[in-house]
Amino acid sequence: MNSYILNHYLYLLLLALFSPTSSQPLSNVPPPVPPSPPPPDANLTIELSPQSFSGIWSPYINPSAGISFEWSDVTKLFGGPNGFGINNASKQLFANLEALVGNSGRPVLRIGGNSATKMKWSGWTDANFLLDIDMVVEVTPAILNLLDSFCSTVGTQAVLQVSMLSNDTKYAIEFFTNGILANIKPENILAVGIGNEPDHFEKHGFRPPGYTFQDYLAEFLNLRQLLGEAAGSTQVDFMAPSFAGEWRNASYDIDFRKAVNSTVKYHSIHKYALRGCSKNDVTFENLLRTPIPSDIYSDIDPLIPLATDGVKIAWAEGSTTSCSGRDGLSNTFAAAIWTVDALLELTYKGVSEYFLSGSQQAWYALYNSKDGKTVTVFPPYYGLYMFYMLTGGPKTKISRVTHLQGEPETIKIWLIQNESTDPPVSSIFIIHKEIEVGEVVVRTVPFWNSTRAQIVRFTADAPEAKDGITIAGRTFDGTTDGNIVGDCRTEIVEVQEDGYLEISVDWLTAALVVPENVKVC
Repeated sequence: MNSYILNHYLYLLLLALFSPTSSQPLSNVPPPVPPSPPPPDANLTIELSPQSFSGIWSPYINPSAGISFEWSDVTKLFGGPNGFGINNASKQLFANLEALVGNSGRPVLRIGGNSATKMKWSGWTDANFLLDIDMVVEVTPAILNLLDSFCSTVGTQAVLQVSMLSNDTKYAIEFFTNGILANIKPENILAVGIGNEPDHFEKHGFRPPGYTFQDYLAEFLNLRQLLGEAAGSTQVDFMAPSFAGEWRNASYDIDFRKAVNSTVKYHSIHKYALRGCSKNDVTFENLLRTPIPSDIYSDIDPLIPLATDGVKIAWAEGSTTSCSGRDGLSNTFAAAIWTVDALLELTYKGVSEYFLSGSQQAWYALYNSKDGKTVTVFPPYYGLYMFYMLTGGPKTKISRVTHLQGEPETIKIWLIQNESTDPPVSSIFIIHKEIEVGEVVVRTVPFWNSTRAQIVRFTADAPEAKDGITIAGRTFDGTTDGNIVGDCRTEIVEVQEDGYLEISVDWLTAALVVPENVKVC
């Protein structure tokens, strides 16, 4: 075998070992995601009336949902061709969302996660604490200037994290002052996050054995005070980190939040539906059974009483599956359905900002675009787009149907009301995620003075579909610039003689029902 062929095979081997699906030792690589089951024969009819809804409405929604990136994404996803200007495809994908809500909200972004912990500011001259750390990402003034330019051009804001990897606060302070404040305009900063998942510090060797919650709390309060002093007269809001390990479900979490409540504007949570590193739990059935109120609310309920005096709750990071996601699930139509469902549930509970994990190196990426020359849109972006489509309007609120005994919680029905128009516009959004039910027929009295309605379908050929996803017949498949393509198609249904509308929803799809005269696209 000649050296060229040998080197070629070595390259293929290395490529396989270090691809996103093989980021762990080979013996620990999770198996492929099992295919979704076939559609069942059993169908279900649900009948609604005004009394079907709980009467509990969300506050008015100002959609502030976006994407959490890693530092390694900034140049590739925000920079223009050959390093000049900004990425027009990324700009358009953010503009799509803003156009759906006008002045009532805006997409946001976060630079966080592991790369924000393992970052190296180019201004550090003696960062010896990084010598034994793998996958360090260097952040330079040029990268920060690019991020600032993107935020200004798009009209968005960013959450930026200072690292707590070193227990010497001088490194965090230097990056904050000479990096963030020196290179990013204050109006482009939504908040500065302080640290990331500190209950993993000891496990990853970032702190010595025996590191305790009280040790961390003292570190945080000290660093927060120093950051405030360093900011001087510049107005900067701060975000407290989320826990991810043993402190998450213990009293530590609430004790920490109470202790720092007056020092931050945002408390953050990280929420993934499934543990992506698991070999057995990552299935379509398990994904589509979340979120249900008893699941997703358990993490948020203790935080809601703290959201007073201007303090907010942010979903700072999350997606279908942790550990960079899983091919065949995180990048499928099932993930799109999960995304819009999770965003609605979190909104209903009182979360104000949302950042879907979206690193282009992960299977749950929302899109990929290199220098703006090409763009590929992945299923989770469709879920984000659908959420903005539902919540547009400065006075929009939502209420969820009260399930009757025996009705599956995985069939979600939302009443959406936009009170910015006269008269207010009501619509119904039906999410069918029940594996064991085929077609669902929803019978409902119309919540508007009209005998006709139009149906906007959110659909694909199968839950495991990676393309062919449509919203009102339109898709991002084949887009070259980030614009949605295709003709807008809706269906018209008429009120029956008994005064009810009947809306059929295919297995594992979703449908929006609006008055006939409402423009949907």
